[in-house]
Amino acid sequence: MRTIFEMVAPGETLHTVAKALSTTPSPRGGYKWHSNTIARIVRNEVYKGVYYYGKHRAVPTPGRWTKVHKTLYPANNG
Repeated sequence: MRTIFEMVAPGETLHTVAKALSTTPSPRGGYKWHSNTIARIVRNEVYKGVYYYGKHRAVPTPGRWTKVHKTLYPANNG
């Protein structure tokens, strides 16, 4: 994960990151990474410290990881 974020942060394309990871096994054990997989990883809020518990979205308060700010999870209107 660290490699992916270190490559994406300076502006590498997702396709370039996927090609660079071709020597690293993917989560399912294969050696082919797809740019869609990289995009899903980068957009996942868990890596930002955000998680969902029930119907609340828990976001760590800046500078205080012991305190969590909970907001209602937006309803899916689709």
